[in-house]
Amino acid sequence: MDLAAQLDAYLSDCRSKHFSWGQFDCVLFVADWIKHRTGRDPIADCRGRYQNDRGAYRTLYRATGRLQLVEAASVLLGPPLETPRLACRGDVVAAAVREDNNPSLGLCAGTHAVFVGASGLCARPLLMIDCAWSLPCPQLSL
Repeated sequence: MDLAAQLDAYLSDCRSKHFSWGQFDCVLFVADWIKHRTGRDPIADCRGRYQNDRGAYRTLYRATGRLQLVEAASVLLGPPLETPRLACRGDVVAAAVREDNNPSLGLCAGTHAVFVGASGLCARPLLMIDCAWSLPCPQLSL
């Protein structure tokens, strides 16, 4: 199955899920895609360790030494792309899509970016992306 079909299938599987800290949040949404795509779980040691926002940030800090989501993502995913406009389908992205203006992680879906919203997935224009990380091909190790 090619990348576009894999991403479409993954997003279709996620459409019926609702936001829940530690069950289906932006970090788990992205980590599950990375695990599906590369076979590597970037947050294996963090799963099941939090149930709310404070616990999520505490767990992410313990795992990465960073409090800011974008900085923590860079520890786990490597340096971001030089410009977020270089993001391709399947790449990880970050943008301020929540009411509190804090960044959320999402996925580039080609013509738009997909994020976890309160009642399921939500799409946002690629122009909203503040940061992006390219995923390696499954044959390559991270």
